[in-house]
Amino acid sequence: MPESVQSRKEIIDECLAALERGDLETIELACTVHREMAAEIRQLVRMATQLKQDAAASGAGLEPSLVGGSIRQYKVLRELGRGGVGVVYEVHDANLDRKVALKILATHSATRAELQRFRREAMALARTRHPHITAIHDVGVTEQGGPFFVMDLVRGATLDERLKSIGKSRAATLERSDLVPEYGPLERLGIQVELRVVEGEARRPVGAASQPDPPSAARLNSYVTAIVRLGTKVADALDHAHQMSVVHRDVKPGNILIDADGEPHLADFGLAFGVGDDTVTSTRAIRGTPYYMAPEQVNGDHGLIGPRTDVYALGVTLYHALALRPPFQGDSAAVIFTRIEHGSPTRLRALNPSVPSALEAVVMKAMHKQPERRYVSAAALRDDLRAVLEHRPVQARMPGWLRRARVWVSRYPVIATVLTVLLLIAANLLALAIGLAARAGEMTIPLPGGSTLNVSVEQDRTR
Repeated sequence: MPESVQSRKEIIDECLAALERGDLETIELACTVHREMAAEIRQLVRMATQLKQDAAASGAGLEPSLVGGSIRQYKVLRELGRGGVGVVYEVHDANLDRKVALKILATHSATRAELQRFRREAMALARTRHPHITAIHDVGVTEQGGPFFVMDLVRGATLDERLKSIGKSRAATLERSDLVPEYGPLERLGIQVELRVVEGEARRPVGAASQPDPPSAARLNSYVTAIVRLGTKVADALDHAHQMSVVHRDVKPGNILIDADGEPHLADFGLAFGVGDDTVTSTRAIRGTPYYMAPEQVNGDHGLIGPRTDVYALGVTLYHALALRPPFQGDSAAVIFTRIEHGSPTRLRALNPSVPSALEAVVMKAMHKQPERRYVSAAALRDDLRAVLEHRPVQARMPGWLRRARVWVSRYPVIATVLTVLLLIAANLLALAIGLAARAGEMTIPLPGGSTLNVSVEQDRTR
């Protein structure tokens, strides 16, 4: 198959898979990046949407629930989540007498891209063993031919869900720089008591006694402390994955699960690839979530995609968690990507004054547009986050005014040129005014406080 035809098919497969997931941003992005295919993509999406609606209306083509049944030794207890082509269940493992999560792919509606993503996620999880990465325990195929894998059951919510809840109730609190009382592991994320409910039971009522932070972290806002701790653990998990030659490529709050003890678990390795894997450079298909994609993902420079791409995404995730908004926003994927490539994020401390300067520098270094100027590894980012917690010096430094000016000029050369011309005109006008005043024999110089100084200038009469 010619390469151009293969790439076109991969792009269409990815868009149809995104439609199944309800990921309209990825479809919009594909239309923006591949303008020559935009009309075709939109037509296929309309047709697929109509077919999906017809199937839903007739009750055909839907994956039946497996609740109450069994898959090998796994008794299906309840459904945890359902997507366009797959379902996640809570199951009981009869052999080991424990509850785990089982993810099954519906073969009747899965595209080749979805099958590849499913296998890729299972293989990536199988290569990693880390307390903050969801572990895989088993793989198999159902009697109906549906592939599945079994992984850790994490009870709780995603960081994205927590941030949305915090954004509604804690925005004002996050502006304070004083220490916020902590009540327990789950509360360290700044969740109000009505959100501190896991499976129907609150962990501790507001106002109950709590253990204070160690002295090394006492000067940090408790919410900021919790986010830095979370970032440290996720960075350590990413470093382990990178050592196992696995690059996640989709680090974001929605893929970080927070369990009942407040511990993070990095999940969804469906876009992961092996370091040095040539398949990442053989496709033009869209990969990632717009808000958290690195510039090299946006501009399609696949040769630069690697561990530092995950470092960038974790930096954006930390920015989002600390500012309660992503650094780059927009009404469409195209706008977001333009800002990722050419824009500058709002200073983190301007959005949340409780963020210390060292932490702001760490986050901005992780988010640098040039991969070579980010942290060399997730381990280096982890070490700087630990240094923030322990109030030690960090590697990162905020750029000085001269460097910021150079960056600004390089990004906005036209505006910089206009300003330079205006300054030169103003300087010439000032020099002309001084010359005219000198010829008139008197020059008035304004002084502080509103007063003026009249200086008489003697003309040279000898000429």
